[in-house]
Amino acid sequence: MKLYFDVCCFGRLFDAQEQPRVKLEAESVLLILKEVYERRYDLISSEIIELENDNNPDIEQRNEIRNLLGLSKHRLALGSAEMLRSEDLVKMGFKTYDAFHIACAESAGADYFLSTDKKLVGLGEKNKAKLAVSIFNPVEWLRERKR
Repeated sequence: MKLYFDVCCFGRLFDAQEQPRVKLEAESVLLILKEVYERRYDLISSEIIELENDNNPDIEQRNEIRNLLGLSKHRLALGSAEMLRSEDLVKMGFKTYDAFHIACAESAGADYFLSTDKKLVGLGEKNKAKLAVSIFNPVEWLRERKR
């Protein structure tokens, strides 16, 4: 099974953990990454993840996420097909970076796209018939997997 994390999913690990939702999402991301490490799932990376991560002003966090991306079995370069698809996704209401991430996840054949961004997950649900990848919050994805 192939998984694609957006940058906010990785970033959740570095957020203040006082709020229950943030803590639960961080724990879920860690659990999923453990299973990626154990090769139960394949993690997909992309040029757009690296680009967005490189813009992070926190050098330590940027380096930690870069190390986590080393778990990826697949890395997708951003090409013309992804650029065209992202234009369609922006028309559906997705933000530009999110559209690039979704386009890359679709091109790489990801089964699931995981994000902690509520608006992105909501738009994914609203537009699921038009997407080639299912978008979930990591907590909800784990709940679905256990059913």
